[in-house]
Amino acid sequence: MLAAWQIILITLWAGFGIIDGYTLMSGMYANIALNGVVVGLISGNVALGLLVGGTMQMLALGIAGIGGSSVPDYRTAAILVTALAGNMGNAQEYIAKYGIPVAALVIQLDVLAKMANTFIQAHADKAIAEGNYRRVQTLDLLGMVPMFLSRAVPVFLGLVFGPTLIKAINSITPVWMVSGFKIAGAMLPIVGFVILLKNLPVKKSFQFLLLGFLLSAFFNVNVLGSALIGLVVTICIYQFSKTDSGSSNHTDGNGSAGSVASKHEAGSDQKEALADGYDED
Repeated sequence: MLAAWQIILITLWAGFGIIDGYTLMSGMYANIALNGVVVGLISGNVALGLLVGGTMQMLALGIAGIGGSSVPDYRTAAILVTALAGNMGNAQEYIAKYGIPVAALVIQLDVLAKMANTFIQAHADKAIAEGNYRRVQTLDLLGMVPMFLSRAVPVFLGLVFGPTLIKAINSITPVWMVSGFKIAGAMLPIVGFVILLKNLPVKKSFQFLLLGFLLSAFFNVNVLGSALIGLVVTICIYQFSKTDSGSSNHTDGNGSAGSVASKHEAGSDQKEALADGYDED
C-alpha cells in the first residue's frame, strides 16, 4: 500500500508530464521507460519500474498522435502498473490485465480534455480580437488544466481505489485466465519489436538484423550488449565513410590541379608557336 506522499508525488508527475509533452518536451511525457523508473524510485522498486516502462515503451513504438488525434497512453498505464504491481512476478500479468485497458481508457479522457480546451481557446480568440492580450495569456495557461486533469485524475483514482479493486478482480479471476495474461504480457515486447522492424529498412540492412540474432541466439548477448555492439559498428561505418569521402575529395583536388596545369602548359605552347610565327615573318 502506497503512502499518501507517494500517491501525491506520482499524481503530480502524471499530470505535469502531459503538460511537458506540449511545452518543454524534456522527456517527461514521451520517454515511457523514464516514467517507469521515476515511479519506481517513488514507490521503492526501480527494477520493476524499468521493466514495466521498457515493456510499455515497446508497445508504443510506431504510435504517434498526429495533429489532434488521440492514441493509447502507455505512459499513464506504465505509471499505474509500476505503482500497483508490487513486485517483478506480477509485472507481465498486470501489464496485460490492467495496463493495456488503462492505456485505451485514457484515450477517452484525452478527447474530453481537448474538447474542453477548444472552449477555452475560443475565448482566447475573442480576447485577441478585443486586444486584451493579458487575458489571452491567462486563457492559454488555463488550457493546461484539462490536460493536467486528464492524466492526474485517473492516476489518483487508480492509486487510491486500485488496490482494493485489483484484489476483488483477482479473487474472481480463474487461474487459467491469469496464466494467459502472463503469457500475453511476456509476448508484448515482441509485438513492439515487430512494429519497429516494419518501419526500418530491414531488406537494405539485413546483415545487421542477422548479426543481432546471432549475438542473442548463439552468444547469449543481452539487449544492452547488442545495442553497444551496434553503436561500435555504427561509429566504424561513419569513420570509414568520412575517410573514403576525404580520399575522393583529395583525388578530385589533384585531378583539378593537374588539369589546370595541363591547360597552362597548352597555353604556353600556343604562345611560343605564335611567337615563332612572328619571328619568321
